[in-house]
Amino acid sequence: MRALVLAAGMGKRLAPLTEERPKGLLELGGRSLLARLLDGLQAAGVAETAIVVGYRQAQIRAHLGDAHRGMPVRYLENPAYTKGPLLSLWTGRAEFERDDVVLADGDVLFAPALLARVVQAPESNVFLGEPSFVDTGEELNLYVRAGRVMAIRRGVMGLPDVPFESRAEWVGFVKVGRTAGVELAATLDAFVREGRTEGDYEATLDTILPRHPFVAVSTEGLPWIEIDFPQDLQAAEGEVLPRIRLLEGH
Repeated sequence: MRALVLAAGMGKRLAPLTEERPKGLLELGGRSLLARLLDGLQAAGVAETAIVVGYRQAQIRAHLGDAHRGMPVRYLENPAYTKGPLLSLWTGRAEFERDDVVLADGDVLFAPALLARVVQAPESNVFLGEPSFVDTGEELNLYVRAGRVMAIRRGVMGLPDVPFESRAEWVGFVKVGRTAGVELAATLDAFVREGRTEGDYEATLDTILPRHPFVAVSTEGLPWIEIDFPQDLQAAEGEVLPRIRLLEGH
């Protein structure tokens, strides 16, 4: 099992905090977001992690090094990181052709048990979803029927043309088995070849759902937060991190 972490973006919505350093190096409780993510991946049993870098990548490479607690760490450069996250996922497409992969956004603070649920789930393809979310329209929705993810898209895009029973907000972690991963890599190539590089990279995952069953596992109330805005960082420090520390016995 490998991991692919997307950490190439500029984090403009967190400026000025990200004017001198990438978002993944913002620290909470004395550890960066990316170091915390690698902690969780290594603890969950991931054998190797590749990180897609771009903006101020030298800082990330120097901060994390080439191994984390015995887990090898590699870097994949996306020179077009200003053009959106789909090109970052495309940069790491070969990982999906080699092995089962856990895809993770590099800007999530989370209880480590959440990542373990995805990595250690018996199913080959697994999304992590938050069923109790406030729907502003900007969240990425998992549309679920009988436990299977039928579609993934932002709420503002409207309802999908597939039957579903419930929704959950995607947390930013998904396990992709190698069979589905081979098609995902080909789909990414097709999107880039056709110039469809703007918008959410999740559109490529949505494309393969009809042919590859993905299940949704729930957060079940465990704490997490995606950090996009200054208010997210404040909530992470004041609310989410204290809950994580309680779970860890600190």
